[in-house]
Amino acid sequence: MSSAPGAPCWCMTLRRTTRAVTEFYDLAVERNGLLITQYALLKHILLLEPATLHALSESLGLERSTLARNVAVLERQGFVRSAAQRKAREHRIETTDKGRLKFKEAQPFWEEAQRGIEELLTEDELGLLRNIARKLQGLAARGKALPDA
Repeated sequence: MSSAPGAPCWCMTLRRTTRAVTEFYDLAVERNGLLITQYALLKHILLLEPATLHALSESLGLERSTLARNVAVLERQGFVRSAAQRKAREHRIETTDKGRLKFKEAQPFWEEAQRGIEELLTEDELGLLRNIARKLQGLAARGKALPDA
């Protein structure tokens, strides 16, 4: 493989791809007033409930500061509430009735987008995509191990 000047930059190729996929999912779930990032965050809070920023950060692969800002948006919208725990620095994050309803109403739109991806790609391509994504998600740890220039 080549890293010649005319070769594709994998980072930019993947960024364009993720933007296109994000927009595709946004177009589906925005009919319910959510962005895909908000839907995914609500989903993970529901799965981990009561969730903490640390647990959500690990689950979603997001920095805690980014995550805290996103949780604050959901809190302002009345979809989640957070409360400080007595013994820990962490806040517990829970969905509200309004948040659970919003998630439930958005789920069919997410499923529609999910089916759209599954209809676009073959089973083999979906399997390959899962494997490639898993490998690439481990790059940050490898990058930290690179020698200084």
